[in-house]
This record gives sequence, structure tokens and C-alpha cells, in this order.
Amino acid sequence: MRHEKSCGAVIFRRINGPWPVLLIQHEKGNHIAFPKGHVEQGETEAQTYQMLPDGMYEADFGTDGSMFHVNETKNGKGILTVNGGEMSIHIVMPSKNIVNLFCGSAEDAQKEGAALIEPLTEEVTYEDGTTEEVNSFDLPVP
Repeated sequence: MRHEKSCGAVIFRRINGPWPVLLIQHEKGNHIAFPKGHVEQGETEAQTYQMLPDGMYEADFGTDGSMFHVNETKNGKGILTVNGGEMSIHIVMPSKNIVNLFCGSAEDAQKEGAALIEPLTEEVTYEDGTTEEVNSFDLPVP
């Protein structure tokens, strides 16, 4: 049996509630797992999991609130982009009703100079063939 060693890290961010974690499903894989990598020859374990390889990954996106969720055409998924060690997730909203997002507490969002994330717009196509223009956001992943 072939043995490969993988190393990874659990990425999470708690904001007044549960401890969400980042899970990925690689485009070439058929499983969902923590971000990790294979230990290459001459590489230490720490070097293996320091960075998710650059690329785009389909990622589950969920919240603990029923009012904030991704568009039904996206099946609860967002697109995680990794570029040079920086990560962001692109999520598509159900409508244009959510006009800004803020990564942090409601109190901090009200402060002068708060860095609100403004929406992009894109068109989605529903199962019945109808289309709609909705808001989407690119959120930084710490």
C-alpha cells in the first residue's frame, strides 16, 4: 500500500456564535477535507500546511442565521480564491436586498471609517430558465 503524508491546518473565525471552519473540495477530488497538502521531498511538515496552493476552490458557505444565505442556484457554495497566500470567498446573494457587508461586530460596523464591503452584481439563472440580477460579494478570509 502506498503511503503519503499530508499536513494541514484548521481555519476558523468565531464571531459571536459558533466556530465555523473552512473545508474544501478540490476540483479533482471527490471528498471534502480540511485544507492540506502532501509533504514534498525536502519539505518540512510546517512548510506543507503554511499555504493552500493558489487556485479556485468550491467551498461550503453557511451562517447561523436564516436571513443571510447564498442564492439557491449556488447550492450553499461559494468560490474560495487563493492567490499568493491571500484568500477570499465569492458568495452570491438571493437578491439585491443586502447592499453592504462588514467583517466584524455590528458595533464596529457603525464606527466612522468602517471598511464596508460593497456588492458586485451578477446574473443568475434558475432551474426554470428565468434570470435575475443579484448582489454578490468577495469576502476576505483571515
